[in-house]
Amino acid sequence: MFANVVVSDPHGVDGALSPKTLVVPMGAIQRDGKEQVAFVPKGERRFERRVLTLGQQTDAYAEVLSGLKASDSVVIEGTFILKSEAAKNTLGGGHDD
Repeated sequence: MFANVVVSDPHGVDGALSPKTLVVPMGAIQRDGKEQVAFVPKGERRFERRVLTLGQQTDAYAEVLSGLKASDSVVIEGTFILKSEAAKNTLGGGHDD
């Protein structure tokens, strides 16, 4: 499942997010060591890992200070599997000997 990035302002009315700040659903974010990452689809079964700098967060959304742009789509379900597959490939796993 994918989501489009939402632009919002954490300083909006009653602390609600308004349309000035880039935010993504919390389900799109994975912690990878000390980094916060999201995955952007780049074709069928191809994804690009993006390191994010996050700002304010609510239960549902996180402000993205860097790592994504407003036109990016992000994966919001199955992100743990993508993170695990990326780590497996980095460690030399994921292939037959």
